[in-house]
Amino acid sequence: MKDKQLPDWFNGTVYEEGATITNRFSGKSYVLGAEEASMYDLIMGIRYVGDHRGWTDELRDLNYKAEAWFKETNPEAYDILIK
Repeated sequence: MKDKQLPDWFNGTVYEEGATITNRFSGKSYVLGAEEASMYDLIMGIRYVGDHRGWTDELRDLNYKAEAWFKETNPEAYDILIK
């Protein structure tokens, strides 16, 4: 795993503790650290807004950056929870 510090562009809620997240499609779970859980929730929020209100260029860009950070930081969790 790489350094988990959240990037400057991160605009979501920063959690103090990690969480166990379950992929609702596969049923597989993964324990995330606080920063990873914060980024995961940002990604899920972006996807929700994009799917329900429409995908703007700004949302696509933010989603790309967030997913790239997550994949770089924890590729195993990315494969289980986001991919």
